[in-house]
Amino acid sequence: QRRVEAADIDTNGGTPTEIAGVTGQGATLLGLGAVRHGGAGPTQVGPWRPAGLAVARRLAETLTAAGLPATAHPDPEPLLWGKLLVNAAINPITALLGVPNGELLARPAALELMAETVSEVVAVARAAGVDLPERDPWRQVLAVVRATAENRSSMLQDVARGRTTEIAAICGAVVREARRRGMAARVNHCLWRLVAALTESS
Repeated sequence: QRRVEAADIDTNGGTPTEIAGVTGQGATLLGLGAVRHGGAGPTQVGPWRPAGLAVARRLAETLTAAGLPATAHPDPEPLLWGKLLVNAAINPITALLGVPNGELLARPAALELMAETVSEVVAVARAAGVDLPERDPWRQVLAVVRATAENRSSMLQDVARGRTTEIAAICGAVVREARRRGMAARVNHCLWRLVAALTESS
């Protein structure tokens, strides 16, 4: 889940266009400059401003030509929320429990917490006027867990290495958007603070 500047690919009337993108590609960091591919998934990119759709299409073509199949989407915001929802439901819980993704399916309490997280993100997204890309987000999350059952989430990997995680950009983002809407996101807030505490120095 990244925004990249595509000035080296194309320009929009001389003004660099900001591109947002999501990918379902899974990977495990093995060491400096070395990763293990953990599963294929779709990659989608889109313009953060509508005028940049041509740039997004060019970027998708470039990624596809490089061996990473990608498509362009006119509105990336729902895609970002969809990715955020999956990450919020899976990554912090695997990081807190210290387990690979698939282990969540064997733990009823973990599944219940995941479902509560999903419900909360859906509510905040709807309040923000975002139509999520999946009709059944919970089914989507379960499908991702099954497809990546052997994977150790990036957040779990960061915790294991004592590195700062992306929790503030995942659950923290849900909490901040909820506050802007006059809502509470208690589950995401709790996950945010718990994971942050894992990498705080004493």
